[in-house]
Parts: sequence; structure tokens; C-alpha cells
Amino acid sequence: MWQPHLIQSSRTTCLENTTESSEWDLPTNLASPERSLIQKLCHSPSECFGDVKSVVVKLAFGQSIEAEIFKDWNSSHLRLVRTHRLAPWLYYAISQHPEVYVNKGILENLHKDLYVETMIDAYREAHIKAILNAMGESKITVILLKGVYLANWVYESPSLRMMNDIDLLVHSDDFASTKKLLLYLGYANNQYPLFENLPNPSCTFSLVDSHSLNIDLHRQLRSMDYYYIPDELIWKEVVPSSLFGFNVYVMSPELNFIHLILHTLNHHCLLRNWLDMVLLLLRPGFDWDRLLLLTCLAGVQRPLYWALHELVQEWGIMPPVHVRDQLAAFEPHWLEDRVIRGQYSSLWRLVSRIRLLPGVSEKVRYLFSVMFPTRGYMEYTRGTRSRLSYIYSEIRNILTK
Repeated sequence: MWQPHLIQSSRTTCLENTTESSEWDLPTNLASPERSLIQKLCHSPSECFGDVKSVVVKLAFGQSIEAEIFKDWNSSHLRLVRTHRLAPWLYYAISQHPEVYVNKGILENLHKDLYVETMIDAYREAHIKAILNAMGESKITVILLKGVYLANWVYESPSLRMMNDIDLLVHSDDFASTKKLLLYLGYANNQYPLFENLPNPSCTFSLVDSHSLNIDLHRQLRSMDYYYIPDELIWKEVVPSSLFGFNVYVMSPELNFIHLILHTLNHHCLLRNWLDMVLLLLRPGFDWDRLLLLTCLAGVQRPLYWALHELVQEWGIMPPVHVRDQLAAFEPHWLEDRVIRGQYSSLWRLVSRIRLLPGVSEKVRYLFSVMFPTRGYMEYTRGTRSRLSYIYSEIRNILTK
């Protein structure tokens, strides 16, 4: 059984017991196969994106960097760094290389971002303490996910990992009582469901007086309306730990890696999300065989295949050959590549979501709700009460993803 520990800083080597990577054969039925997965998901301008990613890769692995590597950086590079939520980490990483020249204006802005994130982190810590204290008094067992886990167990300092939400996972039996507890603490339900009978594994809460801190409360881990990590697997892969003096649980690094993959493929992609995965892989003792086993048990071989293909090609990660071979030999369901990265993936995810609903009548009701949503739902999701504007926005979303 693995043991969690705070803050690992070893970044000088890649992964142990690996061999040189080889090209993976790619399916030919995917849109824009010449583009990397991360570029397809991020929709970032190529002229700056390559520069930024190249620096991030080198700094993540602790490689030496050229003294003039930042000489051509300008406001567009800074804007891209901020868009991808990398500014605090990048400033810290650059500070470890005093020989490197960085434009004074860019360096000052990165430093300011780190200072602001440090203040936000202190604010966030106070709220996390209040939540954990209340949950402890109510005997509610909680697993810390994504940003909170990464900030406190993977990054050198919590303020280096920017986050939008505090992600918590509780037992399904504790979900209703945890919602009431958060409401009691001053949080308001920030979710507007489209269809009441659709399986809805999470519920989002935000502070009544601020939008700077959101709580994502989960009872299950689902992704892309297709993948689902079984509850029994999750709770077998956790061990007790502590944060700020409170008892918490965290998942194993391998299961956290799987969850990060599903999250990254499901949402608008950030370079920070790929950095998260790389830093997690670089932790001492990461178990590739354990990762492969958990992947098979959760039925997420195809997302792991695509994520590792990207990490091999774009980041230089070298998984063991037997891991790559087993993933390449896996035959996915016809929907999987389509919901992950196929053309019109939003449309295919809609198809997948409909498949989750029981019975023809429920499927028809859901389709009707999609085509004719309430004005409240349109305003919540697209910021408009006009049906024509909503339809235009939905069509544009389908055609561009």
C-alpha cells in the first residue's frame, strides 16, 4: 500500500525502468491527425504556443535551458502563460535559473501573479479548514481531488498550482448531508440541471458573496458522458492522510493520474493540466503496472492511450514498452475515439449521454429538453434568454469541438 507524502521536488530524471519510446500507429479516421492532441484541445495560437510549451517541458524535467531562451518573449507569450494558468509556477521555475535572462516587464508580471495567487491560496486555505472541520464533526469521510491534491502533494508549494475549484468526493450516502452542510456554511447551489432524470454525479457550490471560490462536490467520478471510475475501486485506492491538521483521504498517484486524464480530455485543455500529469509521473515510486491494472479495472484504456501518446510525442515521457503495447492492442468501442478527440466530439458526447438514459421515453424527453430548454437554463449556460442565440451558440460549440 502506497503512503502519501507532501511535496516532492525531484525533477532531474525521467521515469525509471523505461526504454526508448517508439512511434505509435494512429487511427486514420480522426480529424486533423497532424495536429497534436493538446493543440487540438487548446485552440492556442501556434506562434506562441510552441515557445511556451518548449520552456515548460524543459523546466518540468529540470533540464538546462539556454540563457537567451526568453529573449523573443512578448506580451502575447505572457497572455498565453496566464491563459494556461502557469504564471506562478513559471516564475518559481525561472527563479531556479538565475543565469537566464527574462524581459523585466514579463518577470515583474509573473512575480505579481505569484503574489496574488499566494494571497488567494491563504483565503482558500481558510475556507478549506472550515469545510474540513465541519465535515470532521459530522463524521463525513472526504477525498481531496485534483487541484487541492496536486497543490499540496505534488507541487513544491500550494500557491504554485492555480485552481478554480475545490474538488471533494464523498460517499453517495453522505452526498445529501454534505450538501446541507455546505449550505449551512454559506455556500449556494450553483447548478442548473437541464434534465432532472439524467445521471448527475456532481453538484457545484459557490460562495454566496464571491465567485472566486467554488466547491465541486462529487459522489461519483464520470467523464465525457462515457467513462466511469467504479466507486468500489476509488475507495479501495485511498489511504488516510492529513491536511492543515484535519483527517482526509487521497487517492493513489496512479488513480489520480487516471482522473487527471479524464478531466483533461473532458474539459477545455490547459497546458497546466498536462504539466500536472508530468509532475505526477515524475514522483518517485510511480507504479506503471499498477496504473495499467487500474486502467483495465476502470475501463479507461483508450483515454490513457491518447494521453500517453501525447506525453510521449510532446513531452518526452517514456512509458515501459509493455504498457504501450497493451494499450495499442486494445480495441475501443466505436464511440470512444469520437467522444475523446473525434470531429464533432460534443455531438458524440450527446449521443453517449442519451445512451445512459433508461427507456425510449426518457431519451425522447431528454432530446426535447436539449432542443427546447428553459430560458433559465439558456441564461445559465450561454448567457442569453434568446432561443435563436442559444441555438446558434450550441451549433457553433458542436462545430468547433
